[in-house]
Amino acid sequence: MQQRPRQVRELPTRLADEIATIVGARTNQPDERKKFRKYLSSIVREAWRGHAVRPRKVPRQGDVTKYLDKLLLDLNALLPEKTGEIAGAFLAAGIVPDAIEDWIEKVERARFNLTENPETMLPTRATRGKHAFSNFLMRFLVAEIIFGFHWTIGWNEHRRRVQGSLIDALDALADYLPDNFIPNHRTLRGLVSKMREKLVA
Repeated sequence: MQQRPRQVRELPTRLADEIATIVGARTNQPDERKKFRKYLSSIVREAWRGHAVRPRKVPRQGDVTKYLDKLLLDLNALLPEKTGEIAGAFLAAGIVPDAIEDWIEKVERARFNLTENPETMLPTRATRGKHAFSNFLMRFLVAEIIFGFHWTIGWNEHRRRVQGSLIDALDALADYLPDNFIPNHRTLRGLVSKMREKLVA
């Protein structure tokens, strides 16, 4: 079985020429063909980078309070009146007892504020991984402006499916994109419509 191509720095020239033919891009001159291939290659590389970034877990209140409780236990073990191996090791390192009490106070205040005002916990910002395909598609559509052509995508009533030059181009690129990266064609059609509205706004 032939191994599928994966991340490549530059797409094969024949593939870029095939996509240019599909869409009718103005790439008659060698310099234009090279520029078109480099642009497509950069989009594909960005797709891999974005796809590799996974959404980070948004910490819940319970996750944070559990951490703060453990931190308080560890800090209390270092107080001067405590004895034992842990306290002795840290006190021998020269940690000032007043500093430990100050840390405990701040952690207790943070835990109280979290319990009283859970809305102060802001969710983690979405990472690029969540929007990898949207970024990829936007750059794909911008190619229309740069290279002077128009991707087509629409519903074929006779064949009962979405088709067009955009679909054909993405199918040609499929072996060079992450698995399951391209959504179903109906979803894709809706995304294209929304992004084109943004581009002309």
